[in-house]
Amino acid sequence: MKSKKFLIGSVILSLSLLPTVANAWSGTVDYWSDISGLSYTWGSNLQGSSLSKTAFQQAVSDWNSTPTRVYFTYNSSSFTEFNTECITDSSEYGYTQVYSLDLDPQYFKSFLNVCKSDFSQTNIARSVANHELGHGLTLYDDNFTSPTAIMNQNRNRTNVYVPGSDDILGINTKYPIN
Repeated sequence: MKSKKFLIGSVILSLSLLPTVANAWSGTVDYWSDISGLSYTWGSNLQGSSLSKTAFQQAVSDWNSTPTRVYFTYNSSSFTEFNTECITDSSEYGYTQVYSLDLDPQYFKSFLNVCKSDFSQTNIARSVANHELGHGLTLYDDNFTSPTAIMNQNRNRTNVYVPGSDDILGINTKYPIN
């Protein structure tokens, strides 16, 4: 009887030591070697001031102010690029392409769909920019558990426009703060 209680106690203790799973990063196999110095530049469609450029600037500030190791800086010669595009698929708000070498991300390109009918709303543009930067940080979409996660494709983009606790947990689980 004593060994049975010990076994049950050991199982409960080991279950409590399991890491917390953040849905935004579950299953990813690609990791940046360092996310504390990611540089970016502006694409050809963002040379002047615009709602889209402001949305990306706010997203950079939003991610940089999270309690994570994420830190973006502007560098005109960076391969990582933020830009806009008119995407014909009316359901798409934006997209990100991560360019990797042996599953090691090298740079990414994020695009906002300026032809999306409700894109002219500031919070929606900011929400999309934050979501796309999340993909650039190698987070995946989370459509199931956290309605306040920026990585939730089904979020209310008017109200959810900055990284939420699930997004931050995903980054900190994937890229722990020392």
